[in-house]
Amino acid sequence: EYDKIVVNFIKLNANGNETNDTTAIILDAHGDATPSSITLGSDQSYRVMMNLYSHDESINAEIVADADEHQFFFFANPSTAIATYEYRDGQIGLDGKMTFQGVGNANLNIILRHGLDKTHADALSYNNPNYRNAGGADDLNITFPVHIQ
Repeated sequence: EYDKIVVNFIKLNANGNETNDTTAIILDAHGDATPSSITLGSDQSYRVMMNLYSHDESINAEIVADADEHQFFFFANPSTAIATYEYRDGQIGLDGKMTFQGVGNANLNIILRHGLDKTHADALSYNNPNYRNAGGADDLNITFPVHIQ
């Protein structure tokens, strides 16, 4: 059970390499964010690193150890704010590449599903609105504002 999540957005250059430009948002178990919102670039790709903690100890290793039972899903409102997302860790979502598009305000919703059938058709896409059909339950369901410019 987590009590803090840190989401790092590491800006990638045109070649896909990481830069020193990182934007982080920290959320507690109630979904309260620090800072309250973040600003990211339009038509810009980021390496998205999720770090979950329980009592200031990382629990990412537990998620990786049970990789066949865990998967993150990513949604934006408006949905067009996320142009693409690709899993970089075998369809878990602790490590991925996300590209944003458009200009304006959006809400980013991150869901960690536990106990799902990752081979189910509705679990194959990072943003399938029918992901619940793959079974399991939400371990994490957080939403925070993102300004895209």
